[in-house]
Amino acid sequence: CRHDSEKSVHHVLCKILLKQRGNCLPSDDDFLAVRLGTGNVEAERKIKYKEQERLEVEDDLQLIPEQIYNAEKILENAPVVCDFKEANAVGIIGSDDARFSLFKNIVIDLVARQYHTDLRLFFISDKENKGKLSWLRFLPHVYNAASGVRNIVCDDESKTRIFDYLYKELSQRNKENAK
Repeated sequence: CRHDSEKSVHHVLCKILLKQRGNCLPSDDDFLAVRLGTGNVEAERKIKYKEQERLEVEDDLQLIPEQIYNAEKILENAPVVCDFKEANAVGIIGSDDARFSLFKNIVIDLVARQYHTDLRLFFISDKENKGKLSWLRFLPHVYNAASGVRNIVCDDESKTRIFDYLYKELSQRNKENAK
């Protein structure tokens, strides 16, 4: 019995340590939220003020609430975050080098903050870019224990194997959700 309680304590401590290191759990609001950089972002908290029906010429204080509202409506140099949990699809435009750099940043952010059993990554590439993606094979998030391969599609053989696995996995999930 003591052994089971030690496991429970260990499990709770591991969860606490993972949260302190920045790892997200699937139940967290910021799970799969990736910081893309900084920029101008609309404020989530809106400032509420009562608009004046008529302005008094002598009273300069009447204009201050509207000025504060307009000044704080857009936050400058704020973190720009993409929530992949909410996004159905995300497209990246720009030069090849800029897109690949952003792609690497997204992958590194995901694998650094998400535990590999909570997140499985799949990559699809053409043969010309196969070498650029070779570093991905070292990530535990890419290893597929069910099929014993890495989730990287770059030729016909890997395409067949990975797409078959994905089809079976998604079919199974649909059956479970239908119940």
